[in-house]
Amino acid sequence: MPVASNGAEARARLLSERSASSLPIRGVGTIDADVSGRKGSFEARWGSAGESLVVIGYAGPVRVLDAAILRDSLFIGIRREDFGVAGPVRPDKGVGADGVRFLLRPWDFGAPWVRHALERAAVEPVEGGWRLRGEGKTESGPVTFSLDVTDRGEPKRLELSGHRPTRSLAVVRYGPLRSYAAGRYPRWIEWTRERARVRLDVRDVDRLPGGRLRLLPPPPAEWRVVGLDDPEGRSLLARLLGDSKKGDSR
Repeated sequence: MPVASNGAEARARLLSERSASSLPIRGVGTIDADVSGRKGSFEARWGSAGESLVVIGYAGPVRVLDAAILRDSLFIGIRREDFGVAGPVRPDKGVGADGVRFLLRPWDFGAPWVRHALERAAVEPVEGGWRLRGEGKTESGPVTFSLDVTDRGEPKRLELSGHRPTRSLAVVRYGPLRSYAAGRYPRWIEWTRERARVRLDVRDVDRLPGGRLRLLPPPPAEWRVVGLDDPEGRSLLARLLGDSKKGDSR
């Protein structure tokens, strides 16, 4: 793509292309994670449509992870432990379901609150492109952001901060865009937060047949499933997020 002549043009190009990524898709990639010193990798297969996202993880032929956010309901199942966490994402406990959804699929800038925030963001030049700074209004309150885009209007680095602006919710880095069957998506995405680093290397992105997700089956009867407000549930989420303070679910 040609170089944008100014920041406004780069932003318009970003919104035009990344809003199209809201379409129903399915993808395959490799997750490499280092969470509080515990490292691992697995193949991830995901489907995304509307307000819902489903992820299944495989270590070789063995299914090890089920995860889904369906509107405001979150479920995470660790199959090797026969353990799961489920419940509504309450706005008063963090960024809310809309913020979680954006963090889980940060290639999609089409949500109304994200688009509105970017349209109103201040733009300043930085080396190799432009920086957009602003604030988004989520269901749980304001979220401040700093988004670096290349001189061609492609996302490069995003930092989000929530209720406590001195502590970032996450930093997201984007690899260069490449063409897949469903359009142009980053070759890789990396999330970091405190002691957690998760990288997704994307192999394929395709349109979701029929535009509808195949939902996860209910957990087996012998599983132990706790709520998001349960101490064990908060502990699991804290581990996955790499929080230095156990049980801090922000």
